[in-house]
Amino acid sequence: MNNAMKSLLRGLLGIVVVLVLSTLTQCTETTADSPESRQNLAGGLSDLVVATVGDTNITAADIMSNLDTYQLVHNKLLTENFIAKKAELSGITFTDDELRAKMDGELAANGTSYDEYLEQSYPDIVPMRLRIRHFQNQFKINSFYEELMKIQYIEEVGMPTEEQIADKYENETWIKDQMGMQLGIPSDQVTMEQAHDLIITAFVREWQGFDFESLLEQWKTDIGFEVYLNEINGVNELESIEVPEIPAAEDEHREAEMEEAPEGSEGH
Repeated sequence: MNNAMKSLLRGLLGIVVVLVLSTLTQCTETTADSPESRQNLAGGLSDLVVATVGDTNITAADIMSNLDTYQLVHNKLLTENFIAKKAELSGITFTDDELRAKMDGELAANGTSYDEYLEQSYPDIVPMRLRIRHFQNQFKINSFYEELMKIQYIEEVGMPTEEQIADKYENETWIKDQMGMQLGIPSDQVTMEQAHDLIITAFVREWQGFDFESLLEQWKTDIGFEVYLNEINGVNELESIEVPEIPAAEDEHREAEMEEAPEGSEGH
């Protein structure tokens, strides 16, 4: 299987996993809060068929026990939720109208629109409802992330000087273009005050000294988290895996073969 096909399959699996996990979360958010309820949920996963290949069923249990699901939960979903929770604790909020205006401005600055992006950026098999939900959530998380990075940048580097802000306002034309599209006015009418937050964002995006992994580990400690995939899948992390030893008789037989082999024949 070539790398392009593997990448496509991983992407499709990720989308399916997000859909299944999202659906399961909505259906069980009030009940799957104890070991017993999670075990009951696990029993139903094998009955939930999400796809078929010929006469073979692919069930929710197959997805939940797939290695990619573990990686998705640990590497993506947990990180996104830590960002959202940290933003909430830091008082960072966006209204739906603010997010949509910001979204439209950024898309327009990149030569596309909301509808075009949804049509062109997802595989054809992904339903529009899921594309909308996925894109809006990703944009919201990215917006939270940038605001959190601003806080971190100012704490570690300090606020850019007025001269630095004015220089970027004059020379980074994309800033006025994006703000103009976001505000619905010509770019040459965008004032430095109106573009101020985006200018700070530009400094943050250029910042090379940021260690997100260390910050994420701190958030994990501060906020706390639990992952129940193993419990749902009936896996005990503490179980030892016994590797059978090669019987001594086979070792002796192998040594005898090596001794009897003609000189120069080793490895053939």
